Amino acid sequence: MINRSILLFLFFVLSISCKKEAPKIEDGVLSFIRGDVKIQRGASLITADKNTKIQNGDIILTSNESTAIVEFGDSTSIEIQSGSKFKIEDTGDNKKFFQDEGNSWIQTQKLKANHSLIYSTPTTAAGVRGTKFYSFQFGDDIRGTCHCEGTIEYQNLKSNEKKVNDQDYMVFYKGEKSIVITSEDLKTLPHVPENLDHDHSELDNSKLGKHANTDPDFRKEFSELVFKKFQEIE
Repeated sequence: MINRSILLFLFFVLSISCKKEAPKIEDGVLSFIRGDVKIQRGASLITADKNTKIQNGDIILTSNESTAIVEFGDSTSIEIQSGSKFKIEDTGDNKKFFQDEGNSWIQTQKLKANHSLIYSTPTTAAGVRGTKFYSFQFGDDIRGTCHCEGTIEYQNLKSNEKKVNDQDYMVFYKGEKSIVITSEDLKTLPHVPENLDHDHSELDNSKLGKHANTDPDFRKEFSELVFKKFQEIE
């Protein structure tokens, strides 16, 4: 009887010790992978899998038609879209992200008083308190941001201009210049969608929202509007 009890005890201990520790989602994990997604971790290049834990310094690389979603508990979700190079600089209470290339759609809940989230690109830096926004490349030298919800304090790193964006509009930066596209501007376009919703996903069932409008006529008219506004201030 004693020997049997000892064996059962040892089996229980070994079964616990052999269990694979699940990643803590508060630290950041890849909750969704589509296509070819890799993680550059120091000198190593890792093929990413669902539930891969994110570490400080990781660079997430997405190929064409590839998407990754990173989640930090219930606080922050990021859809990193095709052709992106997205660095996780800090995953702690003061999160820092750097998007060198590509587009991303970010949603974060209202942060605690001693927490922060900084999102940067080569030309801009954003301080976020709790919001949803879409940051994207527009041509070779323009960076755009759609302020979907909440408030962002944005800085143009070329001109050092700072502004608080808390309205339903898009801001585009080109060098030291910036322009604003409002929903009223969009309503002047012939092929504007009936519902001007903030749908920026590459996916049909993204955690962050619906698939983006891909009407080629609307996209062409939208591009022409952006370039026209920059020409007016140059």
